[in-house]
Amino acid sequence: MTSSVQLFSYFSPYSSTLVETGTYLGDGVSRALQAGFKKVFSCEINAELVERARGIFDINTVEIVHAPSEKALAIFLEKINSRAVFFLDGHAMPESDTSTVFGSSSLLDGDSEDPQTFSPLMVELGLINKHARKDHIILIDDRQCFDTWMFDFLKEDTVKKFVKSINPNYQFSYFDNVLCCYPKNHQLSFKIWFDQIRARIAQRFSKPTNFLTLQFLDFTALLFNLSYVFADKLSSYRKRFRVRNEAR
Repeated sequence: MTSSVQLFSYFSPYSSTLVETGTYLGDGVSRALQAGFKKVFSCEINAELVERARGIFDINTVEIVHAPSEKALAIFLEKINSRAVFFLDGHAMPESDTSTVFGSSSLLDGDSEDPQTFSPLMVELGLINKHARKDHIILIDDRQCFDTWMFDFLKEDTVKKFVKSINPNYQFSYFDNVLCCYPKNHQLSFKIWFDQIRARIAQRFSKPTNFLTLQFLDFTALLFNLSYVFADKLSSYRKRFRVRNEAR
């Protein structure tokens, strides 16, 4: 799982609700709360992990359901009326001989819509598609699993096409190995890209080179953001001016 406070912080200004598939040890829930989300829904098929997480988080803020994601999402979506952020991470992973959290006795058996399916991703996206809102933010974790058995050999382009069918205005960005899908927002897209470029430069070069390069990048980002602010204000002014003329 590649959830992080930084990743969630990009999207918390656009929604107060995050839905996560795959609670695991509760790290994703913790990071979502740190990033500023007011309500977090999460689901997990391991009963031990569900009870553990329920003992950690405030039930008024965090709701954790013991169910496969395709069933849990249907429950969550009935409670959601505004835009939400969906962090989809409910796929299968290779078995580990050293794992201490996955016990076969605590896993739900035969409760998936298709027991032969290793990834519920397309079912999850289908449920999101049926919701009245068509502007949800969708974060798909572990994109390196596309075209592997863990994603049922599903191709990334297939998923992108389906997301575009929900709303043609969706655009895509990458944060580490997370595919981020959200309604068109060039300023947000630039920020996600810029922060990763900045982090790579900070790791790669010497301190003097870092300082000069990062100063230049920060100045460039400032100009870019100011241009967006100016464009938004100009667009708002033009709309008001048009309304006034039509009212005369």
